[in-house]
Amino acid sequence: MWFFLQLSFHYNVLSSSDWLVDAAFGTIDYGTMGGEDFLDSLNYNVLDPSKTNNEFEYNLVGNVLSYVIKERTRMNPEEFAESQVFPLLGIADEDYLWHSNHDGMSYSWHGIFMTARALAKLGMLYLQRGHANTNDAIVDEDFVLKSTQGTDIYPGYGYGLWTAPEEYPERSTRYFTGGMGENGVYVDENINRVFALRSNNYIPQLAGGEVDESLEALAAMVSDPTCSFSEPN
Repeated sequence: MWFFLQLSFHYNVLSSSDWLVDAAFGTIDYGTMGGEDFLDSLNYNVLDPSKTNNEFEYNLVGNVLSYVIKERTRMNPEEFAESQVFPLLGIADEDYLWHSNHDGMSYSWHGIFMTARALAKLGMLYLQRGHANTNDAIVDEDFVLKSTQGTDIYPGYGYGLWTAPEEYPERSTRYFTGGMGENGVYVDENINRVFALRSNNYIPQLAGGEVDESLEALAAMVSDPTCSFSEPN
């Protein structure tokens, strides 16, 4: 169960589709991303052989954990979420679209398209230390705390979450996840705020560069207690 929530934070989301997105990503075979079947998933990510001294290396996509979830729960990630997670969070079928590989296995690290409100509910789950409500705990609180702590190898990254170790060296109380197209979920425990962003800004990736600084700027804005946000219509 805990694997799923670790992964949920890192899904890619889109607000809408336009000609640029269709042109850039319409030809991608999503069924092969991260591994088209079990064996391909195990061999999909090739680690940098030059990094031999406990160095941090980020994997963009991967489906190994999908098969871990299936082995532990007898359900693929989507089935498990629909059965054990989404109902408690009030996330309905129409709030997301979940892709799968050629093996019929739903992705565990990418490939789900969610509404901003559904994303915010995942952020609220972490803000509430794994509790969907006062009676139902979906994620163990200890796991939530560890997942936002980072590691000795790379203090700025926890279990699928980017942290702020320079501000909170013991355990970050401000953390976020970022997906392709500049999508993100931000949690700031200091001011009890969750912010979810949907975007289809793929320009930096298409140009061969890094994601621009707008996500970091938004993170700073979200953590400003004087900044207010209006409820969407």
